[in-house]
Amino acid sequence: MPYTVTEFFDLTILPELNATKKYFEETLNHLEDKFTSTEAFTESFSIMMKKSFLITSYTILEKQLNMLARLVEKNSNTSLKLVDLRHRGIFRDYNYLIKVVGFTPPPTKLWKKIKIYNKIRNCFVHDTRKVFNYNDVAKLSNKLVPYIHFKKEQNDRYTINAIHSNIIIDFIDTIAEFLKFLWVESSKIKN
Repeated sequence: MPYTVTEFFDLTILPELNATKKYFEETLNHLEDKFTSTEAFTESFSIMMKKSFLITSYTILEKQLNMLARLVEKNSNTSLKLVDLRHRGIFRDYNYLIKVVGFTPPPTKLWKKIKIYNKIRNCFVHDTRKVFNYNDVAKLSNKLVPYIHFKKEQNDRYTINAIHSNIIIDFIDTIAEFLKFLWVESSKIKN
């Protein structure tokens, strides 16, 4: 029995995202029950755990977006292929679907949030600095993604003071909305 794109998404991709969200919530609840805020270990471990879950969630986004782009590429009549584009990762896959294949772009706010989470993920993975300047702070915590709290140390120097738990829930929900939008768009493209 063939599935609609929405049913496919709900049966395959959404369970992976929901399982990650559930595991995060269970881990967070377990840690809150086990540790008190007076333990020095609690604060740094909490930040590391949230970074880890964000990176894991981002990996799901990359994997699923790439899978969709490759599936569309395989069934597309375009002569331009994914490997022909200069970007890598989510930007290459997104640009292929929007600019080459002709998907309708998702709502601007949704794509902006994905790009902010990309900057946050890249900061966590590639940037080992402990001190940030104001421009970095503005990129990593803003109205769309206000979950990283910084403490001003001196002049233009900031450190991460806390990462709110809602960052993971919001990111997973954002990924689900973004991917579902693109999967629905894939069903509208004529080969």
